[in-house]
Amino acid sequence: AELTADEVEEACASCLVLRCAEQSRALAVLAEHCPAARLTALPGDAVRIEGDVAAEEVGRALMEEGVVVRDLHRTEGDREGFFVELMGGRDVEDAPAPPMGGGRRTGGE
Repeated sequence: AELTADEVEEACASCLVLRCAEQSRALAVLAEHCPAARLTALPGDAVRIEGDVAAEEVGRALMEEGVVVRDLHRTEGDREGFFVELMGGRDVEDAPAPPMGGGRRTGGE
């Protein structure tokens, strides 16, 4: 895949992720109460919230409008994990350990 530096920065940025039963209503409420936020609808009734927005502000705005929040958490960007996943690989910590006992023996031992 070809990505610009801005696309990598966006994919690895810290953001809030919200899950609720009324995604479209949550998007409308947040667009009104948090105009500086960048909002993205995600699968599974989730909303990605980017920008300088506090979780408390998001939760309060939705509560005042009667939108029930199932989950609200901050995700931290991870460039290394992003590239490992992009390449279809596994992180070193997840890779199986090499076999014990060394490799093949050669010579007259």
